[in-house]
Amino acid sequence: MTKEDWAICTIDIENNNSQKVCDYLEKVSNRIDITKTSSLQTSEIFINRLIKQLQPYQKDIYGSIEPFCDGREQGLMLSLYNQLTDDQFYIWSCESKTDKDLMVITSKEKNNQNLYMQDDLEKAQYFSKDNFDDAIDFSLSQVNQFLGKELNIKI
Repeated sequence: MTKEDWAICTIDIENNNSQKVCDYLEKVSNRIDITKTSSLQTSEIFINRLIKQLQPYQKDIYGSIEPFCDGREQGLMLSLYNQLTDDQFYIWSCESKTDKDLMVITSKEKNNQNLYMQDDLEKAQYFSKDNFDDAIDFSLSQVNQFLGKELNIKI
């Protein structure tokens, strides 16, 4: 049972709703708990924060998010497309297997399985999960290079 389950049952017990408690406990005991992996959660948090910071680029780019898994790491890949040229740029993010920090890889190319190239993996950048600001700054600077712009975005 989760803390939320305990809280709901406690409230019903305090209000003399024993039938609600029994019904809820039966529902909980028949529930299957499925969670995202830590790496996918870390990637999702980072990508969502990055997308918020990309809003000033709305006239320059559009994109999509896809999952990736290379056997060691799994996370999300953000595909960005230049509105004027249709050039593509990719940002992969996941937890590093060695120290659980955020790993960010950027590139203008990917393979058929939505994975980064080996050369790009060797240039991966690592950031503390306690503070994604440096990772976002790095990613924004890479997007600026991709677009050939020098936008200084600090929101």
